[in-house]
Amino acid sequence: MRRFRSDSMKNQGVWVTRITALVLCLFVCVFMGYHVLRALAEPIATATAVLLPTEETATFSGVVVRDDVRLDMPDGVIDLQVGEGERVSRGQVLAVTYADAGTKLIYQQLRALERSRDRLETVRSSEVSVMSAVSMDKLIRQQIVQVAGDVGKGDLRAADASGEQMKALLFQREYAFGNIQNLDGAIARLDEEIALFESDVSDVTQSMHAPEAGLFSTQVDGLESVWTPAGLAELTTQDAVEKMKVGGQTLSGNTGKLVFGMEWYLVTVLDEEVADALKQSAFIRLGLPLELTMRVAYMSAPVEGKRAVTFASKGALADVAGLRVADGEIVLAENKGLRVPKEGMRVDEDGNSYVYCVVMTQVVKKKVDVIAEVQRENYFLVKYDPGKGLQPGDEIITVGKDLYDGKIIR
Repeated sequence: MRRFRSDSMKNQGVWVTRITALVLCLFVCVFMGYHVLRALAEPIATATAVLLPTEETATFSGVVVRDDVRLDMPDGVIDLQVGEGERVSRGQVLAVTYADAGTKLIYQQLRALERSRDRLETVRSSEVSVMSAVSMDKLIRQQIVQVAGDVGKGDLRAADASGEQMKALLFQREYAFGNIQNLDGAIARLDEEIALFESDVSDVTQSMHAPEAGLFSTQVDGLESVWTPAGLAELTTQDAVEKMKVGGQTLSGNTGKLVFGMEWYLVTVLDEEVADALKQSAFIRLGLPLELTMRVAYMSAPVEGKRAVTFASKGALADVAGLRVADGEIVLAENKGLRVPKEGMRVDEDGNSYVYCVVMTQVVKKKVDVIAEVQRENYFLVKYDPGKGLQPGDEIITVGKDLYDGKIIR
């Protein structure tokens, strides 16, 4: 009898254990099912945090200052012999002027005849006849490539010179293989034509020569004597503001200028905090477009929260030889930041910014420091601290309801 009761109690204990385990299992299933259904009912979307380079910049409007002098050329129809920004030597012909357009046309025809004669003289004095046709054709093809390259770079003056060399090679080839007859007679006839043209233009042309070596430019605004390198070291903030109000003027007649030396300057007026953030040099982007590093040469005392700053450079002088007003931006600092979509950015009641990220199946809250807001692309840049906080590759929650730190999601 006692044995029967003991077995009965043992069986009852087993059933209690099984029922308890079943209840716990059902509870876990219900709990997980609830969260699964809630996750399905409230889906989330994420975006990956991407590391981007960042810059702190300041825009400016300034004045380009050079050591230059205005040149007044003779009146008449002008024919420039040098290009914009071209470096010239002392005594070099800058321009030729003519009494009228008809005279200019005669002069151009004269130059064409002289080039033809020079090519024939080259042919007569060369030893091209000993060259093979294959060698000659190879040289011509190389010259064609050179002309195309000069045109592609926009260097039309070099392209013109390369074209003349190509024409000379074509003349040489024709002569070498017997297609030009009576070379001496052809040169004599050209000499006669040239002499006639020279008699027509000798009394009605004038030449302008460079008084010194420098860069030539046709861009003259009358401010060459207003803005000069001399005195920039003593330039005050108020002086800079007043001088920048002086506008240029359109000058009549044939004018040009020569730019001397190698160094040029950029004068601007900046907010005091921007000027104080500058170091010994700054990376500057001009609207030409032109990018270069310039030395901070001078900085005036602050006046009403402003400073006059003078930058200096020995590069790209030819690019700014004709420029006076320059707009652009100064790069004050370079850094890296993480891209956060605006939909993923959140702010707490204390004004602190943060994001929610998905780590495995858990929501993790991460504080962020906003560097900048990029309106046009709808995202924020936040500070990147390697190994701390938000990291590249983190999945930022952009869509989701009832989120909190530590929440389990599917």
